[in-house]
Formats: sequence, structure tokens, C-alpha cells
Amino acid sequence: MQGRCLIPGRNKIVWFKEKKIKKVNEAISFLDSCSFNYAHWMLEIIPKIYLFSKFNKNKNIVMLIDNNLHKNFYEILNLIIKKNSRVIYVNKDECIYVNKLHIISSVGYSHHGPIIPSKKHKHGIYNHKVIKELSRFILNRIHKNLVNYNYKKIFLIRKTKKRNLINQKKLENILQRKGFKIIDINKLNFYEQVKIFRNASIIISVVGAINANLIFAKNNVKYFGLVRNINFGDGYYFWPSVVSFKNIIINFVVGKNIGLFNSTHSSFYIENFKIKKMLDIIERNY
Repeated sequence: MQGRCLIPGRNKIVWFKEKKIKKVNEAISFLDSCSFNYAHWMLEIIPKIYLFSKFNKNKNIVMLIDNNLHKNFYEILNLIIKKNSRVIYVNKDECIYVNKLHIISSVGYSHHGPIIPSKKHKHGIYNHKVIKELSRFILNRIHKNLVNYNYKKIFLIRKTKKRNLINQKKLENILQRKGFKIIDINKLNFYEQVKIFRNASIIISVVGAINANLIFAKNNVKYFGLVRNINFGDGYYFWPSVVSFKNIIINFVVGKNIGLFNSTHSSFYIENFKIKKMLDIIERNY
């Protein structure tokens, strides 16, 4: 129920702030507890909205979409949905009572847990046909605006409290001297992000949700992902799987974790010899 209700027992549901209930006759739900995350929004939620907008003929169906997301998320949404679409933006503390509710089957799934090598993984299973069609649709919509941000070699920096690359500044200085453009991707709108990824030939970045923009990259782009050391390979499979419909070379530069505990969001650093090896590969091959 995406954080909107509590299920304390088998036959009991407790709704949060019960008085704030909207009643809708017929609707389709795109509400999702992961909608705040760019990768989930771009790869799992938007594809479903795209399919619904493309095939739906019933004008009475209201679209239920999460409210208070990042403005870039709604830029994407406005490219996808038709102008006459009926949409209700739902806050986390709101309840919606729908007489006739529609759902659309999943087009993407990410398993957020350790992958045991001896067992079959479920990490990064996506409908590549839909993602390919979605990326082509968006690129066609904004094609005329793709002339700027024509950087061939880019380093996408990340400034967060989670999974921090603590020697990022040092790497910035090195890559800048090698002709890389340093970009804080989080300061750009959606259109600008698409341009950055579409025009690049070599992309280096700390692995994160922004990598969802790889679906807009050219087929021959070379990607180097800086990532913490992850036990059992959880996460290494995800991005290659997402973009496996494209001819993108994915390289992971595995860093050294910081701290006593190896948690999902631990900070890390890239050792000097690995930075040198990455640069040698780039200079020798690209």
C-alpha cells in the first residue's frame, strides 16, 4: 500500500489520517513507494505511464501519481502524458477510495538484497523493448534541443550523504587535466541531463540513480562506474542488465570501503593504482 496504510494483522488495515479520503469513480494507480528515486521513476514507473498513455482509449480513467516529487520527474511526465489526461497527484498522507481501480503489470523489477552466487538472481529484470521505445520517444520529442552540452568526455560528480566517494575532488582535478568536463548532474534539468548523456563518448561517474540516463546514450559510449566494494556482486549486474539492449561497454572501478561496517550506503574511495589503470585503459583504447 506504498506507505499509506498499516497492516497489523491478517484481517485488519489501519489507514493513516483517515479523514483525508478522496473518492474517485475509476482510476489507474501509478503510486509507488520508490517514486522519489530517479532510477525507479525512470525505469519502472514512467514506462508504465508511457504504455497507458499510448494505448488507453477510456477518457474517464483518472491517473493516480505521487505528489511532491522532484521537478525533473514532472518534466519527464509532461513529455509522456497527453494534455487532456486526467491526473490526481496524491500526497503520502492521502487516501483514495476508487470504485473501479486499474493496475498495469510491472515492466521492471529490482531486487534489493545480496545475490547469492549459487542461486538465480532477480536483479535488474527489465522489459527492454519498452525501455528502448520509451527512450526513442523522449529523444524524438526533445531532438531539436540536443545541440548544447556537447561534451565528449564527462565526469559526473555526486554530492550526497550516502555512498560518498571521499577522494572525488582529487579525481576531479586529475580528469580535468585529461580533458574531462566535470558536471554536477543534480543541478541540471531533465532536458539538460539527456543532452549530456546523448552527446558523450566517455562517461565516468559514481554509480547511482542518475545512471538511468544511460538509456539515452549512444550505442558506442564507454562507461566507467565508480562503485564501493559490494559483497556477493549485488549491484554489479544491475546497470549492464538495464542497458543490455544497447551496445554500451560497462566498466566498474571497485573502490575500498570506509568504516567498520559494509552497509549499502557506505562511503568509499578509489585507490591511486586503480585511477591510473582506468586512465591507462581510456588513453590506450579510446
